[in-house]
Amino acid sequence: ARVSDPRVLAAVGVWFDGGSPHWKFARFQIDAAARILEGLTGRGARGTLVSAGTGSGKTLAFYLPALAWLAAERRAQPSARGVRVLALYPRNELLKDQLAEVFEQSRKFDGDLGKVGTALSIGVLYGDTPHTLKTAEKHWRKTRGECPFFRCPQPRCGGGMRPAGAAGPESQARLICANCGHVVETRQLRFTRAAMREDPPDILFTSVEMMNRQLADSEYRHLFGLGPGAERVPALMLLDEVHLYTGTSGAQTAHLLRRWSHLSRRQ
Repeated sequence: ARVSDPRVLAAVGVWFDGGSPHWKFARFQIDAAARILEGLTGRGARGTLVSAGTGSGKTLAFYLPALAWLAAERRAQPSARGVRVLALYPRNELLKDQLAEVFEQSRKFDGDLGKVGTALSIGVLYGDTPHTLKTAEKHWRKTRGECPFFRCPQPRCGGGMRPAGAAGPESQARLICANCGHVVETRQLRFTRAAMREDPPDILFTSVEMMNRQLADSEYRHLFGLGPGAERVPALMLLDEVHLYTGTSGAQTAHLLRRWSHLSRRQ
């Protein structure tokens, strides 16, 4: 009831249409989604803390409103560029787990956004992200050339994904499942640094350490909304497992976020 933007409400409807008719939401998920969407559509700076038990759906409480708002924005401006949602993770394993879920949820909007020639895109920037497609297999030698942070999204498959398209530009790179042959294109998943540098994704998955490293890097700082190459500043930031940011690590993370806020002029 607190969200009145018809574009966003339509995107929420698309999300529900792509899910199970028996899906039930907890009260905290509904309240969190409404609060986050209210802040985004009202263009007001606010923070939302979601606290609930393990496996109760805290992450969905963030990504439902984030993806719905993002889909509405992409439909209104299909050619717009720049990271809109910044997702920070304290552990790489957590990043990989959430990546699979968010990629699957993002595909619910493919049919609707395909009408305007666009799709929701996700980028992954951390230690296992190769610089280019040509260096991907060598970079992933520990996993025998398979992508270490993403597996086949097809139901009941989960096979390893291998890079393809090295003869062409980064924009035509793709991952192909070695098991079932399913293809994931770069327009959906930016899995090299060069692809993200050339065309920033809508959602950027990264770690606090990587963000700290890249804020001063002229090649990648535009992904965080900084420098002359940035076409926009991320409007939404996720800090997952925020209770882990304690002691020295917590103080350093707080300082990093204050630096970003000062440089980007966004709260």
